[in-house]
Amino acid sequence: MASTEITAGWHYSGGDGPPTFGYSATLATAARTRTTRGHFPQLALGLVIDTPHKRIGVNAIATLQGFLPLGLPTGILSVDRAYTDQAADHFARPARALGYQLVLDYKQDQRGVQGSVHGALLIDGNLACSLMPERLAQATTDLDDQTIRTPPEQLTQLIAAREPYWLKLKQGADAHGRIRLQCPAAGTSPSVTCPRFNRLHRAPAAPPTAVDLTNSRQRAAHSSAKPTVILPADEPLPPPRGKGDPAHICAQTTITLHPGDLGAKDKFRQDPHYLTPAWQDTYKPIRANTVIFSHPKGVLHVVNSPA
Repeated sequence: MASTEITAGWHYSGGDGPPTFGYSATLATAARTRTTRGHFPQLALGLVIDTPHKRIGVNAIATLQGFLPLGLPTGILSVDRAYTDQAADHFARPARALGYQLVLDYKQDQRGVQGSVHGALLIDGNLACSLMPERLAQATTDLDDQTIRTPPEQLTQLIAAREPYWLKLKQGADAHGRIRLQCPAAGTSPSVTCPRFNRLHRAPAAPPTAVDLTNSRQRAAHSSAKPTVILPADEPLPPPRGKGDPAHICAQTTITLHPGDLGAKDKFRQDPHYLTPAWQDTYKPIRANTVIFSHPKGVLHVVNSPA
């Protein structure tokens, strides 16, 4: 009914259960991914106590900053949806500035196509070719949490079929957090065949080469084995170079993504591709431990719960 603990508050968890009155504890806990070899203790390394639902992202960053004097390695930082929903300046950007890669989940209305920048689509936290087939781009749109936790075979196939259309990381983050990404049709090992790319970036025809059909790598590397991007029926021939935008990825094959280019949607950006085996390997332990951080030899959990 009343309390002298004026800095405490009600903590509401998911579901219809009653709230808990008290403080919220943000914990960073050492753990490991599903496939990490060896044995690592689940050891709490950081703790921040605060009013529930206040400064969630800021408190998580405070725990991570506490590791700096310890010389602990940075790696993958995986968090639950409470952190995904924080403003990018409160969590995602400072976490990346500390050297962490992010693994995220989303609310039902946040899944699928989330935005666009420089001619690329932001889909479930990663940038992709704007002409990724609609059924692949929208594969997770409005899916409920139960479906995401236990993906049916059809969804698993759609997630795998997205792979060739993702932009490729050409250069990792610099001191200012800028990264360089490449069109999937560009480079010496393109993953798709794109008529638009071929029209905008004409190159001498490659001489015919023999393919050993018994060699799986040679078969997979041949252009006929790669998906072909389907252009809009009304696209002019040739299309305007980057549609008038010199930063358009179709015009120059690569783009530089600055920390602020996606605006508020930057909070959704993550490193592994959503629901792929790599994402599942790191994120699935969160179902039992709430939130995770990992490095190549282990995992760390960042937990927000009543205390």
